[in-house]
Amino acid sequence: VLVVNAHPDDETSFPITLYNITHELKGTVDLALITDGQGGFNGSELGSVYYKLNLTDSTIGRAELPRIRKKEMMEAGDIMGFRNYYFFDQRDDYYNLNPVPYVIGQNWDVPFFEKKLDQILAAQPYDFVITMLPYSVQHVHHKTPSIMALRALTRNKRKQQPLILQRTTNKTKSAEHAPPRRRRVDGRCRAPARPSRTEDGSRTPCRDRDTRSSSHSRGCMPRPS
Repeated sequence: VLVVNAHPDDETSFPITLYNITHELKGTVDLALITDGQGGFNGSELGSVYYKLNLTDSTIGRAELPRIRKKEMMEAGDIMGFRNYYFFDQRDDYYNLNPVPYVIGQNWDVPFFEKKLDQILAAQPYDFVITMLPYSVQHVHHKTPSIMALRALTRNKRKQQPLILQRTTNKTKSAEHAPPRRRRVDGRCRAPARPSRTEDGSRTPCRDRDTRSSSHSRGCMPRPS
């Protein structure tokens, strides 16, 4: 299995899968890391305390985080049983949604990227390539490696091509597919409107129900008076 990730720590988004591949299925996992991780300074408060460095400062963070995050990633990868690490060291610049400057080589070194990825795929008979599933509001650093991996597979000359698996997270789901939230009305916790069923299984018109006297009260307590 070849995992193509954008940032050091992305491997922790599906560690059980990777651990099971290496330990339960006795497979091999290699990791291709695309960025250098220097953009993680925004939100490094805990790391600043742990490493005794002001990693939230952009200058210090961009200088220190590539080394720190790669080391952390490799320590996590060793536990999960990774075999090889391939570092592409593309600049982890800033959060945005437009992949065009990266795919055309304006922000990242695309010829280097393509050549190295082609060499990795040619050298090993991978059965699977795992990337993140790209979607419209996803960080471009996740979109671009997925696009580049797909392109690399189209160039791959092996007779038996690896399958590409694209993982996702709950953030991929749009807000309209999220379950409706409970709300309080007059001090009572009310469940969202939902249809009920009659004895023959047909749906009946739905209406809000007071959860203090219904089966929907699990996990929702009335506000103290």
